[in-house]
Amino acid sequence: MKWIVCMAVAGCMGAAAAQEMDMTPPAEMKEMAWLLGDWKGEMTFTFGEQPVKSTSKAKTTMGVGGRYVVSHQTYDMMGSAMGGLLLLTYDTEKKKWAFWWYDQMSAFPLEFTGDFTNGKLVGTSKPAPMPGMGELVYRATYEKRSDGKVGFVLETQTGDSWVTLIEGAYEKENK
Repeated sequence: MKWIVCMAVAGCMGAAAAQEMDMTPPAEMKEMAWLLGDWKGEMTFTFGEQPVKSTSKAKTTMGVGGRYVVSHQTYDMMGSAMGGLLLLTYDTEKKKWAFWWYDQMSAFPLEFTGDFTNGKLVGTSKPAPMPGMGELVYRATYEKRSDGKVGFVLETQTGDSWVTLIEGAYEKENK
């Protein structure tokens, strides 16, 4: 009987805490409306000696009550279908954008923080392990080129410079 009372008290406390929490998405989330929609694009991967071209699609929506931009992405890399997931939000305490990239090559996301200035969202990752290469730091840039075009660049840090790994552009479908 005691556990029933404890569960009831805990449930009431949880409901009271939820009522006090502000579940309104950060106002800054409106700044990312340009990323929403269905996109198609072409990417160039420069991981090896020869650049590899790829086609790509993205379906980007607001999710989790408007607190996150959620982008499901697919691309064709040398005849193999690949997929990824981007989650993006604004951290009101740090005054920074936070985003995570998940793909099927790893069980763990790349975690980025950054800023949105002059139509560019630029984030730098925490060091991430890369098999055979140690820990790498990445920089991802999403650039609003127009209402229907977005540019993307992924770079890795080598010493004091950045080396481009992926570069491409997306066009909005069904404008």
